Amino acid sequence: MQVSTKIFNDQALEKFADTSKKIQDTQSQISTGKNLLRASDDPVAAANISIVKDKLKDLYQFKNNIDDTTGRLELCEISISEMQNICTRIYELSLMSANDTYNATDRQTVKAEITSLKQMMIALVNTKDTNGDAIFAGYKSNIIPFVEDETGAVSFNGNQGTSMLQISETQKSATSINGSDAFMRITTDNGYEDIFNIVNEITQALDANTVNKSAINNIKDAADHFGIKMTEIGSLINISDQQRSVIDKRIQLMTEDLSNLEDADLTVLVSTLQNLLLTRDASQQSFALIGQQSLFDYIRM
Repeated sequence: MQVSTKIFNDQALEKFADTSKKIQDTQSQISTGKNLLRASDDPVAAANISIVKDKLKDLYQFKNNIDDTTGRLELCEISISEMQNICTRIYELSLMSANDTYNATDRQTVKAEITSLKQMMIALVNTKDTNGDAIFAGYKSNIIPFVEDETGAVSFNGNQGTSMLQISETQKSATSINGSDAFMRITTDNGYEDIFNIVNEITQALDANTVNKSAINNIKDAADHFGIKMTEIGSLINISDQQRSVIDKRIQLMTEDLSNLEDADLTVLVSTLQNLLLTRDASQQSFALIGQQSLFDYIRM
């Protein structure tokens, strides 16, 4: 069957267009470094890539949550550690003031230092994170949780909640400890007392040129109490650190999987491009030669 010139030309042009598209796609793959340009090229591979990317997004969010959690817990640790140091200092000052050689003036001097230390305590329990949220306020993080009134009494205006963040698909972590339990429920021989009331009892006795031995014992109990809280916070930080290590390994493996799915083999692509360019050039030359033949060429044949 004879093939007309028009049909031959149409077929040739169609092949040229197909080759040109393959060349453009290969060039795009080389420039982007990606094996898959359109989801329609390989729907199954595109779906797998999408799943891996979504999972990586979740893992990076967990990692961010871990960083936020650790940052807040470290602030808690610093604050509690300083509270313990202050309690130890107040205990030392209280024992000194109990010495019979101390007179009213001496005890007023001690009271002034302890009063100053109490203000440091109030600043510590109202510590805020980098977002301006109070770390010991529970869920009411946008308030000042511990407020001193004109009598020197300190009240807690937060709540019993503990902020939590998701650090894996199945695990949450506390981002701080409960402020009420930490500072308003010190276990003493007389039951629970808040740290500020204990300090007030010490300063009130000094103001009267006496010592409150029970309050002195209580401030020592408070130092021990904060030591226990330090242990609790350290445990939470260790959990976050362990989970970060797990998340980092998972991110590494998922990133490698994603690379295997979507990254192009540049060596293969460059070779493919060279072959396509050669095929295109050869086809164009052949087409040009055939197009130049006349009726007399066919008669001579």
